[in-house]
Amino acid sequence: MLYFVETYFAIHYLILASIASLGTFQIVATRHGLRGLSLVGRPRWSGWGYGLGGTLIAGGFAWFFLSTPNVLSPGPAGTELLLLMGLGTAGALVFTLAWASVCQEIRVRRGSSTSELDAGTRGLSLLRDMSILQAWRRGGHVASHRSGPDYLRRAEMR
Repeated sequence: MLYFVETYFAIHYLILASIASLGTFQIVATRHGLRGLSLVGRPRWSGWGYGLGGTLIAGGFAWFFLSTPNVLSPGPAGTELLLLMGLGTAGALVFTLAWASVCQEIRVRRGSSTSELDAGTRGLSLLRDMSILQAWRRGGHVASHRSGPDYLRRAEMR
């Protein structure tokens, strides 16, 4: 049974989880060069992504501890925290993918094109040079399991 004690505490924790996850996604996107997960694109200086990620994480925790009264009193635990963290992370992921897609569409319309990908590119590697929206649009051509040498070998065996 879920018992969140105080509504404001659950809402503040959900916001903290979202902001911290958003910061974590920015650090991961910068570290691995994933333009499709980056809120700032792929700048020349990677410090922008690391700085944004670190600021979001630190700022989220600072905001949570400064704005949440009775933060040390008993609050949500176990299942409640897992649920709130999962919802916050899912929300941050949706926001990140949507924002990166919008930014990438703007870059493409300005004339900055994405590089061509080989047929074997799959998974997170697709997000190195394109947004999730562009990957879905190209899904039948690039990310499909029916492309590449593995599919051809299976087709020849039939």
